[in-house]
Amino acid sequence: MHTDDSDVTFNVCLGKPGFTAAGLTFCGVMAKQDHRVFKLKYAHQIGRCVMHLGRQRHGADDISDGCRVNLIMWNRSSAFRQRRAKQTHEYEAESAPPSEACLSFTHGKLPCAYLTIVHVSARSPIPVPSYAYHHHR
Repeated sequence: MHTDDSDVTFNVCLGKPGFTAAGLTFCGVMAKQDHRVFKLKYAHQIGRCVMHLGRQRHGADDISDGCRVNLIMWNRSSAFRQRRAKQTHEYEAESAPPSEACLSFTHGKLPCAYLTIVHVSARSPIPVPSYAYHHHR
């Protein structure tokens, strides 16, 4: 999950023949009370564009098959940003626990509070620490 440094983002799925899945998961708008609440799972289709606010938390899903090729356009408005700079920007208190799909280690706050630690096998195919995080079910 992440946000974009844009006011509006256009994401065009160019794909390649045989491309499947790799949609986008959307959560709430950053700093709003529901910013870590699941909103929508969008299924990319070759030749289609999805448009969203840059502050809308989102993340790309795993690819099922083929190769993901997207054209991303981050759009900014200096007039909008000047007006927004004059406003106060405080985080609203979260209204509910976060959705599992909306937790993020790199772009979220305190995801570990919602996770447990479990031991990982020494035969793991990739180098990992002696523990890994798994979501509560």
